Amino acid sequence: MESFFLTRTSAIAKIDCIELYHPDFGYLRYQAYDDDGITVQHEDGAPHLYEYESFEITRGNVTSDLDQGFSITFADYKDDLKNKVNTADHMTPIVFSWRLYRSDDLNGPMFVQRDLYVIRVNSDGTGMVTFEASAEQLNNVKTGDSYTLAKFSTLKGAV
Repeated sequence: MESFFLTRTSAIAKIDCIELYHPDFGYLRYQAYDDDGITVQHEDGAPHLYEYESFEITRGNVTSDLDQGFSITFADYKDDLKNKVNTADHMTPIVFSWRLYRSDDLNGPMFVQRDLYVIRVNSDGTGMVTFEASAEQLNNVKTGDSYTLAKFSTLKGAV
């Protein structure tokens, strides 16, 4: 990773590989690097073919906590992806995974973000489809007591 980010040449490119999974349509694997598709090895060593699809991916701003998020915009002019999503059972979430490879080493990803849920799918009249994926929100409710001087007057000595 150090050689890629600090001393890479223009001949080495980063390759974003995205994977969408739903029981109704199986695995959809896309990359925007090579028109012919590429075969890469996942972190478990298994090879997988990623088809070409024009897309833009944006990562969420915060990476130091558990709130990981992505926004992916596809150029889906034939509505193939949109139709697959619309016909899928909406009670089961679409699972999103992202892997980052370097073009000179497809034997394992540099970074992996797996098992995020697609929370929103938007499409417009121009053929663009946008997915928003994020980690499952596990702690939405505050728990525990607030320790205030009004509730616990014996804390005055500690303060």
